[in-house]
Amino acid sequence: SGVGDNGRIGVLLHGSGEAGGDDKPGKLIRPENLRRAPPAPRADRVRAKELAVQADLKLKQARRGAVLGPMGQPSEPTPMIRALIEDATALADSACVADPACVSMHGARVDISILQANRKRQAVHARRGITNGTQEEDAQRVMIMRMALASALGELGNMDGAIEQCRFVLTANPSNLQARVNLGMSLLENRNPKGGSDEEACKHLLMAVDSQGQPGGGPPAFSDSLREMALEDLLHAYSRRMVRHEDDGDEEGRSSVEAQVKALMERMPDAVRRCTARSQARARGEIS
Repeated sequence: SGVGDNGRIGVLLHGSGEAGGDDKPGKLIRPENLRRAPPAPRADRVRAKELAVQADLKLKQARRGAVLGPMGQPSEPTPMIRALIEDATALADSACVADPACVSMHGARVDISILQANRKRQAVHARRGITNGTQEEDAQRVMIMRMALASALGELGNMDGAIEQCRFVLTANPSNLQARVNLGMSLLENRNPKGGSDEEACKHLLMAVDSQGQPGGGPPAFSDSLREMALEDLLHAYSRRMVRHEDDGDEEGRSSVEAQVKALMERMPDAVRRCTARSQARARGEIS
C-alpha cells in the first residue's frame, strides 16, 4: 500500500495486483474510512487529542442546552445547539486530519451523531473507536462506545449485534447498569412475543431494578431513570406472559407471574403503579 497525492491510501484488494498499479488497480481510501487507521506521528496524535477535547467541550454545552430523553436521544435542536454541533464537527474533522486513529475524535463523532439522531453514523464511528482503542488509556472510552454501538444497532433493528455488545460490556463490568438494562430490553425485542421464554430478559431487567450501579459513572438521576425503564419493561414482559397464559388457559402459569408482580408491588409500590398501566397496554397491543 501507499499514500497518494490526495492523502488517500492505496489498499490491495483481494485478488488484485499491487495497490494502485496500472494493470490491476487496488482502491484508494481515506485513512479515516479504514476500520483501523495507520499510526500518526506523535505530534499529530497530541494535536488530534487536543482538538477532540475542544470538540467535547462544545458537545457538553450542546447537551446542557438540549432536551434529552432517558437514553440520550435529542429533541429538535435550537439554533444555538446546531451552532455548537457545527463547531464540534469542525474540530473533530481537524482532529481526524491530524490522526484518523484518535479514539477521542471518534468518541466526539459518536456524540455528534447521537445529538443529530444519526444512528448509522453513530454505529460507524463507535466501531472505529472500538477498533482503534488499543491502549490502556482508551479502555473506559471504548466501553462507552460499545454502549453507543449497542444503542445504535438496537435502533437499527440489529438486536443480535446490540446483545453482543451489551454482553461484552457486562463481562468486563458486571455492575454497568446501562448495559444490563439495554441487554434486557434487547432480549425482549429479539424474541417472538408469542413464543419462547423471556426468562433471560426478565432476569437482567430484575437485576437492573435491584442494582445500585451507575451507568459508566453517570449521575444518580440517570441511574434512577434507567431503573424505572427496566421496571417498566419487566412489567411489560410479565404482562405479556400473563396474556399468553390466559390465551392458553394456563391458570398455573398466570398465577406464577402474578406472584412475581405482587412481590414487586410490595417492594416498590409507587414505581410499580406508575408503570403497570403502560406495560399492560403495551402487552395487549403486541399480542392481539
